[in-house]
Amino acid sequence: MSHPPWPRGRRARTTAASAAVVLLAGILAPDVASAALDHGTARGTEAAASAAWGAAPSPATLTWGLGSAARQTATVANTGGVALTAMTYKVVMSNGLTLSTWSLAACATPWVAGLCNGGTGSAVGGTYRAGTTTTVTSTLVPPVGGSSYLQATASSVPALTVTMTLTITVAGRSQTRTPVVTNR
Repeated sequence: MSHPPWPRGRRARTTAASAAVVLLAGILAPDVASAALDHGTARGTEAAASAAWGAAPSPATLTWGLGSAARQTATVANTGGVALTAMTYKVVMSNGLTLSTWSLAACATPWVAGLCNGGTGSAVGGTYRAGTTTTVTSTLVPPVGGSSYLQATASSVPALTVTMTLTITVAGRSQTRTPVVTNR
């Protein structure tokens, strides 16, 4: 192997100078230095897209009275394109003139004969009384493009008409799944 016509010490100085330039570039401009160290490999960029989130019950109002069933069901649809981790229910019970109480349960599959795929479902809050307004959070949520299912059950069917009105809200930062960031 033949050596270049310059002295051996010059090659060491040239190599040391090149390393110093790359090191200095890393301190002054890290992105440029990392490209130099990556041998010119291009890095991807990140992009953010907007999205909506939310959920809505259907029907939003369930009614009990003479001749009605003790169990009423509703479907909760994911109305956005973002995966949810929790939802907040505002449960408004009308007519405080009855001693009946209500419970609310959620299920990932439709209710069949009062059962959630062989079980009782996940409780949403505790006991609801007529004439009250309660706000509770549930982590059983509908998937993107899908639904979850509610069942409200009266301890006894009241003689007077009582309605349960459900309003669902989703707090964006705390109740939505963090998106996965990928390089493009």
